[in-house]
Amino acid sequence: MMRTWRMLRVARSLLAGLVVGLFGITPVSAQSAPGGGAWMPGPGAAGDRNSLAGVIDAPPNGASVQAGTLALTGWFVDLTAQGWTGVDDVEVFLGTMDGGGRPLGHALLQQSRPDVAAALKNPYWAPAGWSATVSTLTLPHGSNTVSVYAHVPGRGWWLRQVSINIPSAPPPPRGAPAMAQPVPSPPSPTGNDLSFPECPTGAEPSPPAFGIVGINRGRPLSSNPCLARQSAWAAAKAGRAVYVNTGYPGTGDPVGYGRRLVDDAIAREHAAGVAGTTVWWLDVETVNTWEGTSQQNATVLDAMAARLQDLGVRVGIYSTPQMWLEIAGAWEPALPVWYATGPGTQATAAAACDRSFAGSDTAIVQWVQPGVGGPLDHNLICPAFADRAAELLDLG
Repeated sequence: MMRTWRMLRVARSLLAGLVVGLFGITPVSAQSAPGGGAWMPGPGAAGDRNSLAGVIDAPPNGASVQAGTLALTGWFVDLTAQGWTGVDDVEVFLGTMDGGGRPLGHALLQQSRPDVAAALKNPYWAPAGWSATVSTLTLPHGSNTVSVYAHVPGRGWWLRQVSINIPSAPPPPRGAPAMAQPVPSPPSPTGNDLSFPECPTGAEPSPPAFGIVGINRGRPLSSNPCLARQSAWAAAKAGRAVYVNTGYPGTGDPVGYGRRLVDDAIAREHAAGVAGTTVWWLDVETVNTWEGTSQQNATVLDAMAARLQDLGVRVGIYSTPQMWLEIAGAWEPALPVWYATGPGTQATAAAACDRSFAGSDTAIVQWVQPGVGGPLDHNLICPAFADRAAELLDLG
């Protein structure tokens, strides 16, 4: 298998050289490439930095970022690579990788950048783009240095940095008394989630402190027929949220499809007379259709999260480590995680609070027990997130 892979790489390099020769494509020089020589050596770095090019397009250096999420975009190319961009991983850190920094998440690779291919005069570098969405909720107020690391096989990690500012809360008006603003939180860390299986009247439980309601009927682009009634049930609780089913048929633009799923879910929410829920969870399960590569699937989910975040909505991931790995691979969006543990008890589910996946510690655990008319989903906010309920639920 290794010999076959090497032969394919050699063949690809020869083909790239043939294309350059036949069509007169002359790659741009390292000296004139945007960002050429600007990447700094990181762990395991080797070789000439002047043969690496690329930039961080967003955010701009020194940008002020509100607490929530931060979208980073850019591109990277190893100018010596033949037939591909030469990068196999991009990671985002607060601080530096080898200086006690904290990982914030993995970026999505192979993003289309025809402008890069045109500027560098090499069609093989069109997928040079990368993008990442990371949480800023745990970043300290003030100036923060964010490092973007690109990994080049055989040449180690290389980085560029951008400074962002997380502003502090504005001071009270002059002459006004300084009053502490309490952060609302559910009176209890337990709750339930409901959707179309709980449609029979009377299935909504009363004691729990929070409620989460499914917008769809178990699959994307469908409607939960009891959304209005169940949303009214959740609205009466101290905390509420909604979840939306996800999937990808394997054809069409993953970004466009992800945005379509969100826009469709919003339309169904409004049609049921429900609007304004500020926390949405992406239901990522193998029971739904996932026909793309892990990269494509992750792109769909990233597009869904970005679309919701553009609308001012906080986003989390509902899944299990195994399903997440099967669907989205090694992608780590660093969003809050809601862990589905299956049939059991609160005690057995609580053990999953010490686990993590998708680049995040578990924030909520779910377990299933018998209820009125059938199984009922129960949920618990993990102790580490007891004072961070506003990140997980709409408490307004």
